[in-house]
Amino acid sequence: MTAPVALTWSHPARLLRLALLVALFCWVSIVLTRGDGRVAAIWLSNGLLLGLVLGAHSRHWGGMLAAGYVGNFVANFAAGDSLHLALLLSACNTLEILMAAWPLRRRFGPTLSLTTAPALLYFFGFALLLAPAVSAMLAAMLLAADGGASVLDVFTEWYPADAMGMLILAPLLLALKAQSDLPTQQSRLRGAWLPWLLLVSTTLLVFLQQGYPLLFLVFPPLLLLSYLRGMRGSVLGLATLTVIAVLATIEQHGPFMLINTGSMHIRVLLLQVFIAIAAAQGLVMGMLMAQRERLGLALQRSEQNMRTITDNLPALIAYIDADERYRFVNAHTRRVFGDDPSKLLGRTLREVRGDLVYADIGPRIAQALRGEASNFESHGMANGKAYHYQANYIPDVDSDGTVKGVYAMTFDITDRKTAELKQAADEERLRTITNNLPALIAYLDPQGVYRFCNQTHADWFGKPLEDWLGSDYRLVIDDAFADAQTPHLQAALKGRRIDTELTLVTLGTPRTLRASYLPHLAGDGRVLGVYLLMNDITSLKTVQAELHRLARHDVLTGLANRREFTDRLENTIARNRRLQGQHALMFLDIDHFKTINDVHGHATGDAVLCALADRLKASVRHIDTVARLAGDEFVVILDNLHNAEEPQFIAHKIIAAMEKPVLFEGRQISVTVSIGIAFDGLGRLGPDELLSLADTALYSAKAAGRNTYRLADNGSAVATVTLPNQFAA
Repeated sequence: MTAPVALTWSHPARLLRLALLVALFCWVSIVLTRGDGRVAAIWLSNGLLLGLVLGAHSRHWGGMLAAGYVGNFVANFAAGDSLHLALLLSACNTLEILMAAWPLRRRFGPTLSLTTAPALLYFFGFALLLAPAVSAMLAAMLLAADGGASVLDVFTEWYPADAMGMLILAPLLLALKAQSDLPTQQSRLRGAWLPWLLLVSTTLLVFLQQGYPLLFLVFPPLLLLSYLRGMRGSVLGLATLTVIAVLATIEQHGPFMLINTGSMHIRVLLLQVFIAIAAAQGLVMGMLMAQRERLGLALQRSEQNMRTITDNLPALIAYIDADERYRFVNAHTRRVFGDDPSKLLGRTLREVRGDLVYADIGPRIAQALRGEASNFESHGMANGKAYHYQANYIPDVDSDGTVKGVYAMTFDITDRKTAELKQAADEERLRTITNNLPALIAYLDPQGVYRFCNQTHADWFGKPLEDWLGSDYRLVIDDAFADAQTPHLQAALKGRRIDTELTLVTLGTPRTLRASYLPHLAGDGRVLGVYLLMNDITSLKTVQAELHRLARHDVLTGLANRREFTDRLENTIARNRRLQGQHALMFLDIDHFKTINDVHGHATGDAVLCALADRLKASVRHIDTVARLAGDEFVVILDNLHNAEEPQFIAHKIIAAMEKPVLFEGRQISVTVSIGIAFDGLGRLGPDELLSLADTALYSAKAAGRNTYRLADNGSAVATVTLPNQFAA
């Protein structure tokens, strides 16, 4: 029987199916048309084609782009465009795909994955910002020349629709195609039905009613799906959210119907902003969870490597818990006891070694369980053979000082000559292992002189091992690092095990180290020296710090984000209730910020946001909190107030601070802000009530002509209190 021929993207039949698929997605987008024109709320075909192109070899791009062009042309021409307009608009879409795909392929190659921060930033920059903007502008110019439409109006409608299609379909196709090396990801979506069902039900609940603005309810299940299922869960959730939200809004259902406007354009624009915010949260969460899985896999591989190392060491290595039961033994146990190591697990030390041997080593184990390391030589019987051994028992001490068990390492020293040769071989193997470990491993005698150190010392400090062995540690490392180690070494030389973190700079490279100082005790309790182990955890600390910063601060302005703001507001309210203090919340945004973005560009808009952030921080006290919620929405928590006039004084300062134009690329941008203030002098308002009052006051300030502020009077009225002379300035 002849094997079936696998179809590639160069096969005509597959390209024909691609053209039909693109035409179908164009038709679906046209069905989701808003307003009176033919501008879709979301344009799906470009996102579809971008995801397929990025997942294919670059040699097939020509045929795929041609098939996509044909599909776009057929859909546009069937929708009523003239022949030349359909040809030109299809060319715009093809150019958009190429502008988005080429930089990503050039930077990340054919194995593109959106689970890393650089890839996600490139995707946002080229696929969501640059390519759709250029395509939308060209299409707007063509429509303006053909029918007299407004270039700006068409651009503001085409660009978000294109970007939404890119945002939803391209990551979905990439995530479904990718064959990750993480074993758990092969069935990531098989168990995703429960959080996905929760997201579907929540989204339907939100968008099939229009009595309450419950948009925030969809974020928890979306983030839960991203948290449990990573990037694939993120794109699945975003696709689900987008389909339900778009269909409901077009059919005039959902929270956006609360907007008091007859223009569907405004509602769809806000819908697109909402989907963009959800996408930013979901994709970032999916990226972080994918990175966490990579770290977990690396840890698992590290544990497997350690098991391989211990299984091949010529020694008995075991872990004995507080009940004197074996919880870990290495493969060398089989050669000594002639039994499967797994059969020893769970059995007591007395059961395995016998009463005679236990009478000798039992007190040593008890000593280790009291927190004292033990190193001794003894003899016994195993598998019908008499032998001598050297045992090392190291207590496993918890952070609270509780001894959880004992690490046991036992060497056979039956024949002294054989033992000496074996010891030399063992030492050579141990040195080979330690020299190839990315950690500082050393042994210092009671005088602080190096008696052993691995090759990592020479690699990190640029000094040969000969300079280390036999030298006082104070002479071979810099004074700052020596001073940091001295108290820990002294404590270890008194018999205490020390685990701590240290910082140093080696050959211009800053490092954060996790250091362990293990006392080497003789049989009589004397300290013979100190074992030193230092692991470089700089990368882990950097990742932890960056994750904490990203979770708590706005990327653009450096201000506190919504999560940090929520925590601080709750803390402020709780503290002032307890101390009977007074506080206020300001809610402000930039007047006509969309116009600034449309006229001067998003880069200018970002510069305005950063300038406002700087002026806000300069206008308030160090005890106050300035945060950016989203877009041009900022909030300020004013703490430790005395009366309702103080926040008005600060509002005057902020408005005055914005009188000076913002300078960007040689242009002066005039910026004003509107401010809503909610003052709580009795400690009766919760976070949501305070935020709602400030939001209401903000809209009152806008209604009053903008570039002003309004003070909400406990939610019952909106008023501005006349300032005394000392605040009027």
